[in-house]
Amino acid sequence: MARYLIEAPRGSLTEDRRVKLCEAIKTTHAFVTGATWMSTRIGIFSIAVSTEDPPVPGSDRLFVHGFAEKDPWRPIAELLRFSVRSAAAHAAGLDKERVIVSVREMSFGGPGGADREPATGAASPYIGDIFCEPL
Repeated sequence: MARYLIEAPRGSLTEDRRVKLCEAIKTTHAFVTGATWMSTRIGIFSIAVSTEDPPVPGSDRLFVHGFAEKDPWRPIAELLRFSVRSAAAHAAGLDKERVIVSVREMSFGGPGGADREPATGAASPYIGDIFCEPL
């Protein structure tokens, strides 16, 4: 099961853009890896925007941190970084230069890992997507 954590400047993504961003990353991940769309979980967190003049470097960036199931036959991290960056930039309405993506390949197998069946019975196709705002 893949997981992506997104850090976006507070107020930079509307609810519509958040949904499009989740859809774009899930679709891209599924296309690159062959995993199911619902097996990808996404969390979006707002980060404080720099009010300093000049702004702190990086405070206007969208950061995407991905953790993907390791493929024993081929490395996928680099292809995922490139593909997710393009999809995320398009969905968020940003230049690719403002989207920073890191992807780490990990082994999730075993009890409670990637072989676990996803939750069923939810009404929303976005089950597992986490939209969080800082307290």
